[in-house]
Amino acid sequence: MTPSTPAPTKWIAGRWRYSLVAAILAGTVAMVSWSVVGPWRLTAGAETETPIPPGSPVTASSTEGSHWSPSAAPGTPDPGTPKPGTPGPSSSHGDHGPGPGDYVLADPPVTGVVPSRANPPRKAHREFQANCAVSHRKSDDPIVFPNQAGASHNHTFMGNTTTDAASTTESLLAGGTLCRVPGDRSGYWMPTVFDGDTAVLPVGPQVIYYKSGVRDYTSVRPFPVGLRFLVGSPTTTAAQFAASPAYQKGWECGDSYDNVDFPATCPAGTQLNIRMQAPSCWDGRHLDTPDHVSHMVYPVDGVCPDSHPVAVPMIEFKMAFPVSGDMSQVELASGRGFSFHYDFYNAWETPVLAALVTHCINAGRQCDARGYSQFDPAAGAALDETYQLPGSRTALNRAGWTAGSSLSGDAAGPARMLDGDPGTRWTSGAPMTRGMAIMVDMAAVRPVSQIALRSTGADHPRAYEVYLSTDGVSWTGPVASGPGVSELTVASFDQRSARYIRVAQTGSSTSWWSISEFVVYD
Repeated sequence: MTPSTPAPTKWIAGRWRYSLVAAILAGTVAMVSWSVVGPWRLTAGAETETPIPPGSPVTASSTEGSHWSPSAAPGTPDPGTPKPGTPGPSSSHGDHGPGPGDYVLADPPVTGVVPSRANPPRKAHREFQANCAVSHRKSDDPIVFPNQAGASHNHTFMGNTTTDAASTTESLLAGGTLCRVPGDRSGYWMPTVFDGDTAVLPVGPQVIYYKSGVRDYTSVRPFPVGLRFLVGSPTTTAAQFAASPAYQKGWECGDSYDNVDFPATCPAGTQLNIRMQAPSCWDGRHLDTPDHVSHMVYPVDGVCPDSHPVAVPMIEFKMAFPVSGDMSQVELASGRGFSFHYDFYNAWETPVLAALVTHCINAGRQCDARGYSQFDPAAGAALDETYQLPGSRTALNRAGWTAGSSLSGDAAGPARMLDGDPGTRWTSGAPMTRGMAIMVDMAAVRPVSQIALRSTGADHPRAYEVYLSTDGVSWTGPVASGPGVSELTVASFDQRSARYIRVAQTGSSTSWWSISEFVVYD
């Protein structure tokens, strides 16, 4: 894609709202207090793009609106996706325009905060990871186009499995998640990467860092539930993208890095990577604003401005796309490589997020998704072995339990799931196929609300459904389902009484299915 190549119509259509936001953001040289500026009022038709000046607190400039491909599951062709350079389907934006209704107030607001200028002992890392996998893709954006299915360009969604145009804070909190921490039901999304007409989706859990963006890492506090914002903009220019405080070495593959647009080629077998940082200073009053960015700004010299005094975690996307070789046909659903941006909608369980922020960011540790630092092992982890708050659930005593499978290499094999020794395991002895199942008899009817299956390497279920029974004859419909994405599969559901639990494969793989530990919680 050369600089003279016309922008494909598949990501031009419907960009009016993003362009309006870009024009408004360009109208201010530095972000000032909302009490001074007052609410933004967006005017249709503004198309101006002006670079964001450095050296002052700036917003995560963003706009949204291209529509060119309908929903599709990960890894499947998108039947409604037009080819590059061909007209896409039209989109109707209805009467959803920015206005007073777009303000979402924090309840309660955070007031009386003075930005910290303290200098605690220097720590090289103040972070933890949220490892979240791709769940689906859709031409939806519940932040910019709420309740307008298909109004956006195509997005790749991670984390929450239910995110769509109709998503709300309540629906996300009630949804499932493909994040390693079950308490992170947040929605994370970004424009889909295409190689020609083929969607290129990240494989397995991706790294989403939660860091301190301010000098005083002890002052960082958790996001409020329902906070949402955009980072970057599909209408940005190459120069704006490179100058943005969000920019972190651009697009990378092999030994090539600091690319504002996609590299011309990538060594065979490598992946296309990008890192991008979010603003981390919140105004304390709004969960969302009409432009979806102005309630968040970047710190200046490591300190939040008075207008946005609340230091919250700095999110950093670190995405890896499995595409290499000739990159001439690679583009984003939003356009060129410098149009990359992402959205975040917070739906963490507050105590879980608070535990990770306190244990990792505030303490200056470099933690994994469990809140464990290999450089400070004596400190332990913030979460237990199932990535939940210690003591938040009680594992049932498995004495007297038995297990069986639909396909097993030996009769004693399934019992290894229950022996308390993670060094032993049950294995299917054959590639995973749909319908393959294991069943556990808990010897008596008990209240259950969650199961955890620990596998080895790639031997986790590719997709699964969980069924319950009190007598082993009559079974519920699936009480939980989802794709397995890592060595730990946690399935949660409303508490029910059951004696028997059956987990059935609904996916397939050339790998064998194995389970080293099968744990049930009340």
